Amino acid sequence: MYKKTSIIIFAALLFFSGCTNESDISHIWANDHSIIEDLRGTYFDFAIENRLDYIPVFDEGNPPTSSSEYLFYAFAVNLGNWGDDKGTMTRDYIDQVVHSHFEVGNITHASMRKCWDYDGGMYTAIPQSIKHKPIYVLKEYNAHIENDRTVHEITMDYCNFGDETPSMEDMPKIKENIVSGDYSGLTVLQTEYFKYYVNQTTGDVVFLSHEIEKND
Repeated sequence: MYKKTSIIIFAALLFFSGCTNESDISHIWANDHSIIEDLRGTYFDFAIENRLDYIPVFDEGNPPTSSSEYLFYAFAVNLGNWGDDKGTMTRDYIDQVVHSHFEVGNITHASMRKCWDYDGGMYTAIPQSIKHKPIYVLKEYNAHIENDRTVHEITMDYCNFGDETPSMEDMPKIKENIVSGDYSGLTVLQTEYFKYYVNQTTGDVVFLSHEIEKND
């Protein structure tokens, strides 16, 4: 089961004074429990809205260029809006989603074996289920000013709700428990690190890297 991990919160200085590179970044520490609780709740919702469970793993500056790395992410982040078109995605839609949320150049489009067929302009899903809404617990948070933008770094535990698939009714209670620091009903699957910023023009979250912590 989930073992409590001390959470270290770095609160970023929310001002910019001529800093243009990593060496000029400033930080302040914050250990206010109300801030920690707010961030736990914020990032519980953030993980669901941005489907962190479908973000490809990649190093900063080297995002994947194959469409297959993004297809389930692109499908899941828009899950509630497909209507009668559920199960199909256009090439243009994939390009739009990928370029809005990742700093990547041209995308190579192709079918994804046993998952998505591609005819040159449209992706069609091969019938299967997708993962339920993810449960992530914030472990560490850091933010700093870099190249005139606030870059956020989060370390998250990706968890199961014991051996059960949580229902719609379970999720608010799970969030409430996480915010209060009660993780007794959760099992950690893996620890992940994400780095991102928010595009100030579009409001889109742009992911700079995603790593999975390796077990010793």
